[in-house]
Amino acid sequence: MDSVQIYRLYSDTECLANRYDRAVREGKELLAAVEWCRYLVNAGILDLLAKNQHESVLRFDAAELTQKVQRVREEAQFQWTCSLNKPRIDLSEVESINRKLDAIAEWILKQDANALFKAPASLVEERKVIEPDFSRSA
Repeated sequence: MDSVQIYRLYSDTECLANRYDRAVREGKELLAAVEWCRYLVNAGILDLLAKNQHESVLRFDAAELTQKVQRVREEAQFQWTCSLNKPRIDLSEVESINRKLDAIAEWILKQDANALFKAPASLVEERKVIEPDFSRSA
């Protein structure tokens, strides 16, 4: 990679780090932030930036970016584990799902068991048995 590509990678990574930092402080996108930070570490992008920071014509601080990524990951994990921002499901959604399941259960109870498990005649083909013709033996 040339120095401009390395700097572009740094710039885009720093921009996303700042975005996730703001989102995590607001209690949003916690899982996405943790996954993105893990990706940077596991893919070796932070190491790549650290190795190439002095070779680039455009200067950048890879150590500062690494610290920011670690801070974002730790803050997101802290908020997630402490349940400061619990995943929320509205009660109305759960009640709606329960009503639909109850309606399906009532419909199944009213149906005849044979009618439920019997395929319509239009879908069933007659099986044709083809017997071999042995009269033409060689």
